[in-house]
Amino acid sequence: DFVTLQEIDYRTSRNGFKDFTTELAAGLGYFSAFGKAMPYAEGEYGVAILSKYPIEKISNTQLTGNASEMKEKRTALFVDVIIPATKKKVRVVVTHLDHSTEGVRMSMIQQLNAAVGTGIPTLLAGDFNAKPTETSIHTGMSSWQRICNNFATFPAPTPSSKIDYIFAKPSGSWIVKSYHVLTNTTEITDHCALLVEVESID
Repeated sequence: DFVTLQEIDYRTSRNGFKDFTTELAAGLGYFSAFGKAMPYAEGEYGVAILSKYPIEKISNTQLTGNASEMKEKRTALFVDVIIPATKKKVRVVVTHLDHSTEGVRMSMIQQLNAAVGTGIPTLLAGDFNAKPTETSIHTGMSSWQRICNNFATFPAPTPSSKIDYIFAKPSGSWIVKSYHVLTNTTEITDHCALLVEVESID
């Protein structure tokens, strides 16, 4: 139903000035949204979401940290979608937190939590650049339901570190029907893809 992507180029010189997100979505028959994190290589760099269903709303929230510590600007991209089978709204969020320091990541998570709110059932996925034992995960994300396990996700194809996650809100309102870390990813990524099937309880 949804695909979340990080480290995406939009019309940069290194990707031949292509709108990669739109081209990928068109090839798959999906709808799409791109969220700019920062200018890069004559274009933009950020995150993206592909949706099987029409997107009702798109929001892109910039995430900041201590400027002297932060290596790169980051963002959280939101899309709201009505699921046809249930006629209910779901929010899907993708982010990619800065790898610089735990303090910067914690600041970004606090901003992300404030932006997401609590009014809409939400699925959040991304590269958090933090291990499960770090404060940004076990404290910053404590109000979320962990959809994923602690199996390593980076680097592909033989991962040794867990830095990629899927979370959901409200906590306790989701059944995880299946979860897989895919190690047979293509050379287009150095992370293992995560594949999850969830069901909302209500």
